[in-house]
Parts: sequence; C-alpha cells; structure tokens
Amino acid sequence: MKRPRLARHAARLLVVAAMLIPTVIRAQRGQDAGLVGTLRDATGAVLPGASVTVRSPRLIGAPRAVATDRRGVYRFLFLPPGDYDVVGEQAGFTSAERPGVTLVAGLTFTVDLTLDLAPLASVVRVTGSPMVDVHSSAGPALVDRQLLENLPLSRTVADAVGLAPGVVRDVAFGGSVRSNPLSLDGTNGNEPGWGTPTVAPNLNWVEEIQVVSLGADARYGEYTGAVENAITRSGSNRFSGLIDYLVTRPSWTGNNRGSLSPLLQERFRPLEIIRRWDSDMHLGGPLLRDRMWFFAGAEEYRDGFRPASFSGLPRTAGEPKYDASEHKQIAKITAAPSARLHLEGYYAHDSQDATGINAAPLVRPEAQAVLIRPETMWNARLLWTMSSRAFLELRHGGHNASRFTGPSEDRRGGPAGHYDQLTGVYSVNALSYGQFLSRPIATGAHLTLLSQAANGLSHEIRTGFEYEHSRLYQAEGPVGGVEYFDFDGRPDTAYIGGDRIYRPTHDRKTLYLQDGWSVAPRMTLNVGLRAGFYGGGVPTRESVFGAHSVSPRLGAAWDVTDDHRTVIRAHYGQYHDEMVTSFYDFMDPLSQAPTIVAQAVGTEFVPIGQFGSTISATIDPALDYSYVEEYVLGVEREFRWGVSGRAQVIRRDFQDSIGFIDTGTVWQPAERIDPGPDGRLGTADDGGPFTVFLNLDAAPAALRLTNPTGAYRRYRGLQFALNRRHADDVDFQLSYTWSHTVGSYNNAFSSNAANNDLSTNGVFVNPNRALNAEGRTPQDFTHEVKGLWTYRLSVWGGLNVSGVYRYQSGRTWARSIGGLGPQIRLGSVFVEPRATRHMPAVHTLDLRLEKTFKPAPGLGTVGVFADVFNVGNQGVPLGMTNTSGPNFGVPNSWQEPRSLRAGVRMLF
Repeated sequence: MKRPRLARHAARLLVVAAMLIPTVIRAQRGQDAGLVGTLRDATGAVLPGASVTVRSPRLIGAPRAVATDRRGVYRFLFLPPGDYDVVGEQAGFTSAERPGVTLVAGLTFTVDLTLDLAPLASVVRVTGSPMVDVHSSAGPALVDRQLLENLPLSRTVADAVGLAPGVVRDVAFGGSVRSNPLSLDGTNGNEPGWGTPTVAPNLNWVEEIQVVSLGADARYGEYTGAVENAITRSGSNRFSGLIDYLVTRPSWTGNNRGSLSPLLQERFRPLEIIRRWDSDMHLGGPLLRDRMWFFAGAEEYRDGFRPASFSGLPRTAGEPKYDASEHKQIAKITAAPSARLHLEGYYAHDSQDATGINAAPLVRPEAQAVLIRPETMWNARLLWTMSSRAFLELRHGGHNASRFTGPSEDRRGGPAGHYDQLTGVYSVNALSYGQFLSRPIATGAHLTLLSQAANGLSHEIRTGFEYEHSRLYQAEGPVGGVEYFDFDGRPDTAYIGGDRIYRPTHDRKTLYLQDGWSVAPRMTLNVGLRAGFYGGGVPTRESVFGAHSVSPRLGAAWDVTDDHRTVIRAHYGQYHDEMVTSFYDFMDPLSQAPTIVAQAVGTEFVPIGQFGSTISATIDPALDYSYVEEYVLGVEREFRWGVSGRAQVIRRDFQDSIGFIDTGTVWQPAERIDPGPDGRLGTADDGGPFTVFLNLDAAPAALRLTNPTGAYRRYRGLQFALNRRHADDVDFQLSYTWSHTVGSYNNAFSSNAANNDLSTNGVFVNPNRALNAEGRTPQDFTHEVKGLWTYRLSVWGGLNVSGVYRYQSGRTWARSIGGLGPQIRLGSVFVEPRATRHMPAVHTLDLRLEKTFKPAPGLGTVGVFADVFNVGNQGVPLGMTNTSGPNFGVPNSWQEPRSLRAGVRMLF
C-alpha cells in the first residue's frame, strides 16, 4: 500500500516547521523525569504566584524553584530520576511539604499541595510517592535501581530488555527477534547492518532501564519492537560506590538431561567450566560540590570452559579450550556551571579477547580461531533552561564497534586452512576470517516550550531534529586466499578467492513535533508527528537507496479522579523500522569477488569452474518504508501500599514489509509423496501427495527489493501488570501477557531487514518457501508470566531475597522434508502448517539470597550472596529437529541446567 498524498504533504510541512526553529532540534530519549501539580488553600481555591521548590541528592546545583501560574499549577521538566522533597510556600500560609517523591525517567507524576492559613501549623507534611503518570497515553516498562542491584541477572544491559512484560526471547509484541534498539543515555548502541545492539556496558553502572514500546509519542521512533533506554549513574555531593566479585566454580553446574537418551545426554552435556569470575568497581562523588560530579567504573571478566563437543572424551592437559577476557571502563562528568546550564558526558570502552572460539576435538591447535572485539561509546549533552517556559537540549554521541574472527595475528596472511571431508579434521590454519567495523554518529537537539491559553488550556510542545551518519565495513573470506578441502589426508578440491567486502554508508534525518495538550483539567491529548528521511550509498554509487517515513501519533489520557490515582489511556500510532544497510549493501558490484573451483591433479590444482555470489537485484524506486500500526487501550490504577496495576488491550499490524521478489523465474509444479516422519517412502507413516516447484532455469533470478504483495503480520495481545516501586522493604513487578501473532512470513531474526523469509531465497522469491508458511509464527508465545522482586528482611542484621520467575508457552514448530533435489533451491520444505506442533512450556526461577552486615560505622554495607539459576533444574527442549528422518523430533538445543554463582560486594 502506497503512502497517501496527505501524509507526504504533512512531512513537507513538518520540515518547514523545523526550519523555522532557530537551532537544530533533536528527539529526546526519555532520560529525564517530570513533576506537575496544583497548589490550593484549605477551601480548594487555587493559589497563583505561590513558590514550589524541589530538592534532591540527584539534583546538581541549587534546588529548583518555580512559581504557580494563574491556575495554581506548577511544572518541573528535565529532572534527573531520583528521590525528591517538594515544598510549596505562599505568604500568609503555612508551608506544605511532600518528602520522598520518587521520580522515574520518561514519566511525569502529579503532586498536589494544600496550604493552610497561618498560624495553624508551621509545615504540613504528606508522605507517599505517586506511581501513575496521568498525563501520558504511553506506559513504558521501568526497571529501577533497586531491582537492577539485587536481581540475579547477567551483567550486560542489552539482556535486560527481557525483564519487561511482553518481551520474550528478544521478541517484543510481534516484532522481529532482536529488533529492540538499545540506547545509553540517548546514544544509539546498535550496528547499522541489521540494527541489533552491540554495546554491552555493565549493569551496575545503570541507574534505571526504560523499555519503551506501546503508546510512545513522536519523540520515539526507528523501531517496531521495543526501545531499551539505559540511563547511566551519576555522582552526587557525597562519595558512594560499589566493589563486587562473582564466581562460578566448575562443580557448581547441575545436569537436567536425565529424561534424554544416553546419546542425547552426551550431546547436551553442560559446559565444563574451567574458570568464570567477574569483578566490578565504581565510584561517584563531587569534584566541586554542587557544581561538578564524577562517576567512574571498571570491570574485569574471565571465562574459560571446555566446549560441549568434548563431552564424553577424557580431559587432557593440553587440549584446546575457549578462553576469554573482557575489560570495561566508563567515566562520566555531570556539571552545572550556572543555574540555567547543565552539562554531562561519558566515555565508555569495552575490549574482549578470546581464543579457541572454534575449539573442538577435530580442530587442530594451529587451526583454532580467535575473537578480538574492542568497542567505544561516548555522549555529550547540554541542557539550557532558557526561561521557565523554554528548554533547549543539545546532544552529540556515537560509538565505534569492531570485531575480528579468524587466525591469530601472526597467521592471518596464511598459510591457507585445510578441512578433511572424510575425517572432519581442521588443520594447518583457520579456514576463513571475518572483520567488522561499525561507526554510527548522531548529532542534534530538542526544544521544549510551555504555553497557556487565555481559557486556561496549556500546551507542552516538544520539537526536534536528529542527524545520524553511519559507516559499516564488513569483510569475510578464506585465509591466505584459498580454502583446501582434502579427502583422507590427500588434496581434493580448492576454493580460490571469493572475498566479500561490504562498505555501505547511510544518513538518517529525523524530525518530530509533539504536543501534550491539556484540553480540560483532567484530560490530556498527546498529538504528534514524526518524519524520517533515509539515504544509503556504496563506494561505487553515492546514492543507491532513498526512502522516507511519516509516523502520526494520537493519544489521550483521562485523569479519572481528583487524587490522580487512576488514568484511562487510548493511543494510535505508526512506528517505522530502523534504517539498516542490508536494504542496499548488495548494490556495490565490487563487494563480492568470484570464487574459482579447482580440482587436485597430482600435486597441481586445475580450475574446473567458477561461481559468484553477487546478488543481481534492483530496488523499487516506489518502495515504501516498513512500519507497524498500533492501537492500545488501557487503564492504570494506584492502589494502597504503593502498588499500581495496569490492564491493556493491544493491536499491532505490520505494514509495507520490505523484502525481495522474483520478477522473472518460471517455476514448474511437480508432485511428490510425503515420506512421513521417518523420511522413508513405503512405510506405515507415509503421507499423501503434495506439490513442490522446480526451477529449470539456470540463469540467476531477476530479484527486486520492494514491498511484496501479500506480506503481512498481525499481533493481538492482552496484558495485566502489578508494580511496587521505591519501597524500603519490597520492590516487585508481576505481569501476565497473552499474545497471538500470525503472518505470511516469520518474525525471526533480521526479518525486518530484508532477510530470513524476506530474503533473496525467501517466501516471495521461492514458492517452496511459501508452502505452509502462512499462520502463527514460531516466535509467538501465547502465555507469558513474569515476576521480578526483591525483599529485605531485618532479621539477623539484614537478609535480601530476590528473584526472577518466568513462565513461557513452548515454541511452535512443524515438520519438513528434505532430499527433494537442487531444482527446488531449498534444503527442505514444510509439509505441515506452521505451528502444528508445540514444545513444552518453560518455567524457571532464578533466586538470590544475600546476607548483609555493616563491618564498622562509616564503612558501608557488605553483602555475601548466592545466585541460583533455574532453581527447579527444569530441562526442556528450546529447539527441535523438524526434518523427516532418523533425527526427527530430536532436540537441537536444551535449557541450561541449575547453576550457582557466589559473590561478595561492598556498597558505601
């Protein structure tokens, strides 16, 4: 479906509006919190001109103060997340104070204050922290510091997106696997090739994680799954920090393979850990009190294990093993040169070195490969309070991600590697290498304006622009220029050349306009429009890809009651996919060199053929950019004891999917007989006839990248969630999500980047791929229950009990058959409708028990803890061999068994 002409005109109007703004504007990533409210006297009359002050250890510089407007309303924007004391004052009245108000990123809480006539009391205090944002039609998932610090989790930020309700195995609300961009303080942490996260900062350096998806306004875009925004910690006016050490010993891993056959128990034998430990420290504090703070951290990680392919073999002293080390550092400065000007910036570095990444019994020591992965990330931010009603934010950030896999440094030029086709032995050197370099850089700003009409209606207008430029270098090929395939120790075949080098660039310009329009005292309309302009090039052609997107957003939030504890939300929006270079990198005719096939004749190799893997394809000039159309209706209510509950209905329709079609190949239908699950014809389980399609044309397919007709995916969901945050003794999130995703193509990894079912041999190119492909997707989990909690008991000087519980419906799968010949250009085809079969459900409990004590006054708190993963030691398949034959129905991946990790930490 082509974009309507009205939307195209709207995009042009948005560009013109942005050009009228006197500076460059950027989309905000929800790093800050907001606070609003009304001051009244004891009779309920509003108090215009009253003073409201907020104080917090997280607030650098002096406390902030504003005056109420003629409706008695005050508003604070761009407050860092944290605990605040709110004080309202007016001459002739007592002061009103609300201590301990906890603000979280991306939300605006409402705190009303009532002032009594003096001298009834000097100060009136009301306790409690709000839990519900009654001004926004969005409800992001939040994981706060208390949970992050106490849950038994992996140590990297990207994995934390799975803590959000509705996100299962990197799939969010019907989106593609791993189509969940990660930002660190608003800086893009993803590579431009497929749009997946590459950065891995330590979780202890994060103050809060915000997972934005449903109902997000026009400030958010370039995703069709969910956006994970991690907010780094900052210093304060007091020194504080953490030192910890975690270790897993070789004997601390269980075995949950008892239900399998002896052969499969060996295949899925748990890793034999040789060493695994992690140590982290960070420190924050003042450089200049109230003016400049610092935060710095460092991490050292070691991981060594005997790969599963050695299972059943006796251990030898010199056998190959996987051995890795990783070093991470971060440094951040937060400064307030004046009351109106705030600055902050960080620099983070991550370096990983690993040997034996392909270690196996049949890989000789000289043929082992290494992994080298250095990465840096940086961000600078300026916030200028131009007036009490105007705020300007400027940002600049980016990251360099590099990765090399292949032989060690002294063997990268050769000799060439060998593989014996009879014995399976790799020798002489690693067969191939891979090199990757990604450099996205973004610059921009955003402007926020507050206005109030004569009739009392108010507007919070945010407008922005961002420019991002990305470069990608990706090379892979044979070591020494050739790959040798031997047979029983004798030369047989050589593949010469065939290096593939991709060097695409892309430019993205994004503009948005968002209005939070208070149309009534308790009704807010969120109206927005976002536009993106995309261009891509390759070295031989500066401009090979161009597209644009227009994303309207319309939402409403009704503050149902005067106490601001209940809100009803409704939202409609369009969200376009992230810009990726895989849409056009194949357009460089020099990217892929031909491969020469040579046959051994005596001691010489004689060329016998040549093939090239360059894609022969064009790009539809009328291609529309892919997006998801979303409808959300929900209610959220704050109950007693700081608990809030949310229920919402979700509908998401994925439109204008981008993929390849075949414009010229003629496929000939042919009938085949289904040999049944055993893969043998003439047995009792044989099925009936079915039709496949043969390609008798030796010429390459005439491919085109476009919006394939009939490509669709639909998600329907229902979600319930309970939250309790910021409590001294207990913090939890409980949720249940029901989902149903169907489509004509799968939402597996990179399906939103013209790959997988939308690839050059996908559903709309090869009709054999389309057989039984329509239906419920394998990346859909009907029922998901998730619980996160941390609970502190005061017994024995302090005991923390924290955990993560997950229940997920088992994946669906269906049977396929292979051995149908090269003319179908596919290894196997489905003979059962998608989602015919189901794997068992997964339910796991990860638990942390921590004993805390204070060694001496002023030395902080020491905790000794144990993390137990998969407490119940459940063992179920996570993947299944679905091709008919002797291995049909045999698991090809298995849930990890119970394991123990011990640690000690000191917080001060």
